[in-house]
Amino acid sequence: MGDLCVFVIGTESSGSKLAGRILAHALGIRPYGTWNGSGWATSTESPRRLCHRSQPYGAEGSFSDIARWNEENRGFDIRYVICTQDVTISQRSRRERWPQRPPPVLDEQSARARAIMREVMQTCSFTIWSYETFMFLGIDYLHEFYRTLGIDSSFMPPDVVDANAKHVRAAD
Repeated sequence: MGDLCVFVIGTESSGSKLAGRILAHALGIRPYGTWNGSGWATSTESPRRLCHRSQPYGAEGSFSDIARWNEENRGFDIRYVICTQDVTISQRSRRERWPQRPPPVLDEQSARARAIMREVMQTCSFTIWSYETFMFLGIDYLHEFYRTLGIDSSFMPPDVVDANAKHVRAAD
């Protein structure tokens, strides 16, 4: 099998962009903070590649074609990272971010994203990234995450802040 190609997917507002930025650094593709986390991260210095796409992605709400991705990258050792976040927080964040999308459209997009993630789970090599678990365990979670993907790294981003806090009311 060839060099590693990682696809990072998840619903919008699932932490997938953060996971992609961390992995691009850990894989030696792009230094942390130099890639915005959208689309492809490649480098002339590394044969590895990484693509991050939320499901859906972009203002128009496009979805990824997993079979096409696998075919176009068949010379690589392809791995998927499925990003998850508390579904209520993710939905609230998407409604705030995309107010022009009516709730039924957002619900349909969530169903389609779920179908894509299930397709990956049934047909591809994957691991799951949990935003909440990363926020709770930090570097220890990253070490296990890297190990699962076969990445030799101890990188922990310096600027991690729990974005869930603004969506969660403190318990009295």
